[in-house]
Amino acid sequence: MLVAVDGDALLGFACLAVETDGRILLDNLHVEPERKQSGIGRQLVHHAFGWVAERHPDKTVYLEVLRDNVAAITFYRRLDGRPTREFMERFPAGFELPVVEYTWGPDIVRSLADNRSTTDRLVPVRPASVRDGGRSDQ
Repeated sequence: MLVAVDGDALLGFACLAVETDGRILLDNLHVEPERKQSGIGRQLVHHAFGWVAERHPDKTVYLEVLRDNVAAITFYRRLDGRPTREFMERFPAGFELPVVEYTWGPDIVRSLADNRSTTDRLVPVRPASVRDGGRSDQ
């Protein structure tokens, strides 16, 4: 888990998980609503992809997003995410919604990871510590 902070204020976070198929899931990329379009989301992606490039080189990163989340899809496309699959997700409450999977290959992951230094001036992004409830050792 990576967090973007301003002092004690949490501005956003991103979680990564190594999946059994060898891909890396970018699960949960969130920015405080009043801070959207400030560059924090892009900064979190650059740092997340940096982690992947350093610890899991040559791995693909993917995420799943609701098909109607136009703002998120626009953001992922600007970051060179490619739609690779569409499916219906069944939720525990009994309804289904269309989902799109976006994927970044290893070359794009490395390229976006290399952009970390240009975004570091926005807000600090750091791995969550055990004290924060996250695990920074993965």
